[in-house]
Amino acid sequence: MRVAVYCITRDRLDYTKKSLKLLRKMAGCDVDLFVADNGSRHSTTSWLKAEKSAGNIKYLKLFQENKGQNIAANHLIDEIVKGEYRWVLRWDNDAIPRTRRFLKKLVRRSERFLYSNVICVTSPRITKLTHEPPPLGMGEELGFKYHDVEILGGICRLHPIALFQSWYKGEPAFRFSKFAPLGMGEASEMAGLCKRASINMLRMVDLEVEHMGGEDSQKEDEPAEFSWERREVGRYISYGL
Repeated sequence: MRVAVYCITRDRLDYTKKSLKLLRKMAGCDVDLFVADNGSRHSTTSWLKAEKSAGNIKYLKLFQENKGQNIAANHLIDEIVKGEYRWVLRWDNDAIPRTRRFLKKLVRRSERFLYSNVICVTSPRITKLTHEPPPLGMGEELGFKYHDVEILGGICRLHPIALFQSWYKGEPAFRFSKFAPLGMGEASEMAGLCKRASINMLRMVDLEVEHMGGEDSQKEDEPAEFSWERREVGRYISYGL
């Protein structure tokens, strides 16, 4: 089993190093890592190039400027669908796995839902979130507990590749809007697709991935990253404006 993982970076090199190292160590299965960098400093791009040369990154795209999450994600998805994968994982570079073999377990559970004719997008429980999406319902009929939720963020989210390469219930192959704000909208667009197409969004209660340290801790570590210019402007402005 080999899973395609796409990750978007923009500086925060210490976070990225730790996150991607632990992803490989704790996934429990083979991963092909696709990375797009949105105009980082030389220290980050040099490290990413070295990781590509070492074989830890399968595909690397270095944008010269910040094109935002959606354009970068679409570029990576376009590359992923050229391969032979069944599952695509969205992984943030400040995600830290806390459950051993978390990705292998997440894929196996997602496949059990597919065998039961339930199309789903899934996630571990993301800890240290400021606002965790509340459960709409819960179940354990397949031998593990899960929550049905309205939205799953982009820290760690698993999709069947069919969402990106074919249609489901009249939906075309999915891509994110290139007109969305630079740093927002990706998760809500995926939630919108799932709602339209009656695709379940499920959170596995006993699988854990941490939002590294939580937002308050990140602000203390790197206050410049949470400045208006680096963070708030991306909530309103799309690429090219």
